[in-house]
Amino acid sequence: MIFDTHAHYDDEQFDTDRDELLSSMAAGGVGTIVDAAATVESWDKIVELAEKYSFIYGSVGVHPDEVGALNEENFARMRELLKKEKIVAVGEIGLDYYWDKEGHDLQKHWFIRQLDLAREMNKPVMIHSREAAADTMEIMKEHGALNALMSGSGPTTYGLFQDEIAARMALSAATQKYTNYCLLYTSDAADDKA
Repeated sequence: MIFDTHAHYDDEQFDTDRDELLSSMAAGGVGTIVDAAATVESWDKIVELAEKYSFIYGSVGVHPDEVGALNEENFARMRELLKKEKIVAVGEIGLDYYWDKEGHDLQKHWFIRQLDLAREMNKPVMIHSREAAADTMEIMKEHGALNALMSGSGPTTYGLFQDEIAARMALSAATQKYTNYCLLYTSDAADDKA
């Protein structure tokens, strides 16, 4: 069985065929899905999906390109949602210097706040980092949660690390601090569309 640790079935692109698609997952060998939040607005849909489908769990957090929507009221709501049984992680959180939609200082501020919340709530984190590897690792060293899932792909595409050496160094440093740490890295850099 496949365990999909990072999906976005809450996205509007699935509005027309979401039920049909999700109903076919078992036949395709998918046993469990974690639907990762990207925006404050996505939280309700993720909770709804987790309640509707026994094999779907969710995370709540805010993608670095969307942290301008975070405020103390939303942050308090995130804390409450993390108490739900099927909300299993804080994410997708991190830093994204590629698109530069939000300022770096604002991204760092909310990344740290969300990491601290994950530690407080004893939840793992789902990290997004693009062209921000050094800052991401520095913040993770200082504020990292006990469990982290970081994913990325090779040199010019969506990814945390620009090369395999950086990925190996980060994994080595991270495993000295974290209870559970998973780094997914591929060196196949076919495109730059993410």
